[in-house]
Amino acid sequence: MTHDELPADPAVWQENGTKHTDSWWLHWQEWQTSRSGKLKKAPAALGNKAYPSAEAAPGTYVHER
Repeated sequence: MTHDELPADPAVWQENGTKHTDSWWLHWQEWQTSRSGKLKKAPAALGNKAYPSAEAAPGTYVHER
């Protein structure tokens, strides 16, 4: 469901909201895209000078018992 307003009473929100039969992901993606900037490429390596990467994934702690 979606609603253009945010009433204090959740029952009012539900009663006056718009029910959708498709996935909420589509509406969320549209909302998020309208508020996001341009896409950036992911960095080739994790971490930076202030916060270096400790070790390669998955990390030694995964193998320890």
